[in-house]
Amino acid sequence: MKNLLLTVAALASFAASANELIVTASVDRASTTGAIDIMAAGDSVGYQANILVGEGQQLNLSACSASARDGLQVQCTYAKGQVIVLLYFGDFRVIPAGRLNLGSFVTNAAVSNVSVKHFYAVDRAGVELNATSRVVNGASGPADPGLPTGKG
Repeated sequence: MKNLLLTVAALASFAASANELIVTASVDRASTTGAIDIMAAGDSVGYQANILVGEGQQLNLSACSASARDGLQVQCTYAKGQVIVLLYFGDFRVIPAGRLNLGSFVTNAAVSNVSVKHFYAVDRAGVELNATSRVVNGASGPADPGLPTGKG
């Protein structure tokens, strides 16, 4: 019984310490809104997310870094069909553990297949950390079960 409890505790702490990108995509007839959140494990100094939304979009990224706090730098750009998000402290401090709401993006057309191409987390030495991602469909459809998109 004691071994079972230790195993459960170890698995719970592992699950709580994962770096994870969560994109919540809500699609309507004329656009797609993607809310971007990161569950930070407290071991990374930076994140990069490449979110596929398709070529030829006109994106509104004005709300992408709307929720940056405590000196966190958030950069959002659109290139080659991807929303590219960078998150870091300018002085390379470790990003504290917890949920980070990075804001959102809005496309000019309905995109039914938003997905994550890459999600990377790195430590102070530049070593890639374990990271996963998932896309949750907010308006309709099932959730993507989540895939490892960084080291793993």
